[in-house]
Amino acid sequence: MRATNAWIVVVALVLCSAAPLGAQDADTTRPPRIGLVLGGGGARGGIHVGVLRVLEELRVPVHAIAGTSMGAIVGGLYATGLSADEIEDQLRSLDWSIVFNNKPPRPVIEYRRKQDDPNLLVRFEVGFREGRFRFPAGVIATHRPNLMLKLLTLAAGGIRDFDELPIPFRAVATDIATGEMVVLAQGDLPTAILASMSIPGVFAPARIDGRLLVDGGLVRNLPIDVVRDLNVDIIIVVDAGTPLASADDLGSAVGVYTQTVTLVTRGNADQQLRDLGPADVVIAPALGNIGAADFHRITQAMEIGHDAAFALRDRLAALAVSQATFDSLRASRNAAVQLPVLDFVRVENESRFDTRVIEGRLTLEPGDTLDPRTLAAAIDRVYGMGVFERVDFRIVEENGSNGLIVRPVEKPWGPSYLRFGLGLTDEPDGNSTFELRANFTMTGVGSRGGDLRTELRAGEVRGLRVELYQPLDWAGRWFVAPELEAVQTLADAFESNIRIAQYDAERLSAGIDLGRQLGATGQLRLGVRRRWIDAEPEIGGPELRRFDVAQNVYGARFDLDRLDDVHFPRSGTRAPRTVLRRSRASMAACSAFARPARIRSWAASTSAPASAPRCPSMRSSSSAGSFSCPGCAAARSQVVTAASGDSSTSIVSVTRSVSQWPAACGRAARSRSAMRGRTRPPSRATRSASAPARSSVSRPCSARSTPRTRSAIGVARPGTSSSGNRF
Repeated sequence: MRATNAWIVVVALVLCSAAPLGAQDADTTRPPRIGLVLGGGGARGGIHVGVLRVLEELRVPVHAIAGTSMGAIVGGLYATGLSADEIEDQLRSLDWSIVFNNKPPRPVIEYRRKQDDPNLLVRFEVGFREGRFRFPAGVIATHRPNLMLKLLTLAAGGIRDFDELPIPFRAVATDIATGEMVVLAQGDLPTAILASMSIPGVFAPARIDGRLLVDGGLVRNLPIDVVRDLNVDIIIVVDAGTPLASADDLGSAVGVYTQTVTLVTRGNADQQLRDLGPADVVIAPALGNIGAADFHRITQAMEIGHDAAFALRDRLAALAVSQATFDSLRASRNAAVQLPVLDFVRVENESRFDTRVIEGRLTLEPGDTLDPRTLAAAIDRVYGMGVFERVDFRIVEENGSNGLIVRPVEKPWGPSYLRFGLGLTDEPDGNSTFELRANFTMTGVGSRGGDLRTELRAGEVRGLRVELYQPLDWAGRWFVAPELEAVQTLADAFESNIRIAQYDAERLSAGIDLGRQLGATGQLRLGVRRRWIDAEPEIGGPELRRFDVAQNVYGARFDLDRLDDVHFPRSGTRAPRTVLRRSRASMAACSAFARPARIRSWAASTSAPASAPRCPSMRSSSSAGSFSCPGCAAARSQVVTAASGDSSTSIVSVTRSVSQWPAACGRAARSRSAMRGRTRPPSRATRSASAPARSSVSRPCSARSTPRTRSAIGVARPGTSSSGNRF
């Protein structure tokens, strides 16, 4: 019996010892599972694409990917089934200046927002919300990177679990509130990638499950431990991190800040590298002076990555599988994407704007095929309103129906915005002018998404202008815009390019326009204006008198702007403002004057000079802005033109010999010698005309010459532009 028990024990021990040997033999025959770690590095992360190309050339399969920042972008795209060549083509074709711009591409901005660009050079806006001024959380808006990632990952639009992707994927981010590492394994893939690349201070943090997430490089620039948890045997690490700078390169605040960030990312990366085994592969090429922000050199980084991986081809080839196995894996991962037909389009709107305002700009209907370009254009139209931080969307399947859900995210620092501008002018005669501008816009006025804009000007011209812009339909095509404006300026008068008089003029105007937006490229306006101008001579002969002018103007205006950049355009067109303006005697006009405008422009208006006899037989001259007698109606026409803002195009120049003016005019002409010290060159915009200027009078104008003393608070010369939407 004892012998039998002994044999049983011996057999059991043999079987127990044989089991692990069999399992071990199975492990050695099974192809190893390979995990890929793609680190952060900005534009330096272009090396990831070059490495992927070599892995495909050598038939090295990838079974799991973990990425940080730029590594999350490339790794996430590869995990959805895109090949290395397809990723390379996408990254090469991107305009990175648009992707990382804090404003949408100018061609998609609504024309209402474009009107601020010429006068407001500073694009940074300060928000006003709940009685406090607020600032954006990042310098660069996240809409364009988010839209780019959304379009590139349409194939995985309905996948919420990243283990269900063709290649299991993890993105690494940092909880900015706690400093903890956050491994993103489910949810919206583009949002997870965006969180992993949100550099603090550059991009606004991404909010996921109630946590504010920023760039994962702060905690795991090389997430080796993350990919190891995905049950891999061998790890390939691609390190695109920036090396530490020498002491000689730390002579600026920017250099010190960059070095501080590098110390953090380099420190946690080195710690992860120490945990690698002998079978693991590290690819860390020398990228020279390619910086993290040098996206114009990303193609060069791709080639460097390819060469570095190819130099390790012997070690990588040992991980290769057969051609048939590799083709089978690639075929299963690169299945053709079937774009669905939309059964419904829904807006998840938590903003202050009516949902119909957003739907009116989407123009997507059930039955449409989900085309990426059409979708991008629709999303950009909503974002072009200028009131949303970003516009998210996702593709869903509900009860067997395919749908598109759009979710606009309102700017948290709005709904009112303050912007500043500075204008500097240097004239050929050596005179310089300056102007400070401030624009305060309250958005979301009314259910159809109108706004109330207040413009303040200080410097050579001082003024205040308020306009209420109210759309009449949900798509914002038709609108009405009442306005009020008050301006104070000094208007110079010239004869033969010599300044002979200067008036202190004040203008008060009220008007209303009915308009039609022409997409994002322009507008057409019809409107009426009532202007009151009060002018008093500051410099000139003793016969110059103070006068009042009343103007009633009606007209049309057409604007067109397709420039990609208003200050440094590379493409597009911009037509000069085309204006048609007239006035009738029945609208209480006292007299008439005509003014030629810039190229493609024409204007006619009426004014009511309140003093001095009119000089007969007025005729135009090729000398811009000159006249023989500042004490006559012709002089007043020129001053009125400058004070009314019409000088933004050109001023009617009227001349006549002294003998043909009334006696008072002759005295004024002979007394102008004190002002001949300053000359003005002819304007290129001046047109000559031989026909007499209009001088019909509907009713007499009374003179008012009551003297008064006041100091000028602003200076404006003919040619000074006045902002706004006036005719």
